[in-house]
Amino acid sequence: METNEWLTMDYTQAIKQMDPRKALSVDGLSRSFLKHHWAIVENDTIQFCLDIISKVLANHLKVALPSYISQNQSAFVPR
Repeated sequence: METNEWLTMDYTQAIKQMDPRKALSVDGLSRSFLKHHWAIVENDTIQFCLDIISKVLANHLKVALPSYISQNQSAFVPR
């Protein structure tokens, strides 16, 4: 199974488990809307989450890497 399929299954399961009666989310979409239209918005939603997560991790690594990698080992670390 590909990594993307595994992530898609996790997101799909989480969407199915959400209570549709809860209040609207920040984007104004209700949980029942997401559950009903998940087949349409699934790929865009998952890609958006992956983009955000990868950017957050990259920003944290920019700060943390210099303390773990010595000057002699930093040939491939962007400055």
